[in-house]
Amino acid sequence: MGTIINKHWPYSLLLLGLLSVAVVFGVVVYPQDRDTKDRIFYRVEDLPQREWGIVLGAKVTGESPSPMLEDRLLTAAELFTSGKVHRLFLSGGPSDKGLHEVTLMAAWLVGHGVPSAALVQDPDGLRTMNSLLNAREQLDTIAPIIVTQHFHLPRALYLAKHVGFDAIGMVADHRTYLDEYFYRLREMFAQVKAVMDVAAPAIRDRIGDYLFPADHKRAEIDAGRERMRHRFSELGLKYPPTRAYLLYVKNKQQLAVYVEQEGRPATSKWKFFHTYPVFAASGTWGPKLREGDLQVPEGVYQISFLNRQSRFHLALRLNYPNTFDLEMGNRDGRRNLGGDIMIHGSNVSAGCLAIGNPAIEELFALASDSDYRRWKVILAPYDLLKGKPPMELEKASVPHFYPQLLGMIKSELSRLENGVLTAP
Repeated sequence: MGTIINKHWPYSLLLLGLLSVAVVFGVVVYPQDRDTKDRIFYRVEDLPQREWGIVLGAKVTGESPSPMLEDRLLTAAELFTSGKVHRLFLSGGPSDKGLHEVTLMAAWLVGHGVPSAALVQDPDGLRTMNSLLNAREQLDTIAPIIVTQHFHLPRALYLAKHVGFDAIGMVADHRTYLDEYFYRLREMFAQVKAVMDVAAPAIRDRIGDYLFPADHKRAEIDAGRERMRHRFSELGLKYPPTRAYLLYVKNKQQLAVYVEQEGRPATSKWKFFHTYPVFAASGTWGPKLREGDLQVPEGVYQISFLNRQSRFHLALRLNYPNTFDLEMGNRDGRRNLGGDIMIHGSNVSAGCLAIGNPAIEELFALASDSDYRRWKVILAPYDLLKGKPPMELEKASVPHFYPQLLGMIKSELSRLENGVLTAP
């Protein structure tokens, strides 16, 4: 009897393996495919409009995207230029050989006509689950469009549902891929891992507060709005303004707010409104150059989105790295420029501006009530119009492009002083 078992055990193991695959397919893969098929779109013209698109990262080789990643970027650019989305959340991880995935993704999209102000970079998207959790915590929407390949979309949409998104998917297949069958096989095991992920206590704890965020911190934001209305009324200004202009000067540790008033002559429509103290801002003179340097950037930026789930109460996210940052980074071979630069509450910071909870409640309300995408944010080392460079700056080690950057900041400050700012 033992001899018979030994003789036939390879066939038994093969049969057991086939049965296991069948069970996995029936219990895990098929339900994910079935439950998401009506949320997958194959033509851009069939998509409904959404505010955000989420572009998931993929392999990078040197300074070029892999065919799969290039197809995702082509699709994302088409969604943006056709008006199907207004902003793109780029999520990926570091590359073993070459640029960080999101750095390359952003540079590619800017080079194909998508403005940097429409892009938000998430450099911590090591897995699909991480990317969607990060997006859920950072985006002001629960209904994005996810851009990736067809074989990847069932799992991505399954995970998106479990982090509180009401997402739809756009197929990004523009060609036949050399290793497609390998990726399809690997995806079956990834779908099993996805089921385990959403059941893990640590994941459930992190998802927690993001399932139903519509009223999150509404009372605090409403209180900030009332304070803003009162202050505007006292100054004889109309609330809300058409747009606002924020100016941070490093050696003063202050954030000045200017607001635009419609109906005034061009040279007087910008009015100084208020100055907020900055309680914490790490780093020193000069621009931000790379991830982890804890440096507050210098330059002319815009607000890319409002984050009511910030660990620092509330936050306004800046579009760092902007086009200039990306161009200089590519020219210098700096691959990971960093990101997640915020103006936020609390009194601690690592590369961001901490202005305290009451102040961020007011600015958050102001941004919510006006078109914050048309705001400008200047981050300057000192007052380039009236002040002299601090001695510390003259001795500091700054990059070769720093004079060009200071010229851009000075030009923008001149337009502010003359009241003739142009729209972003």
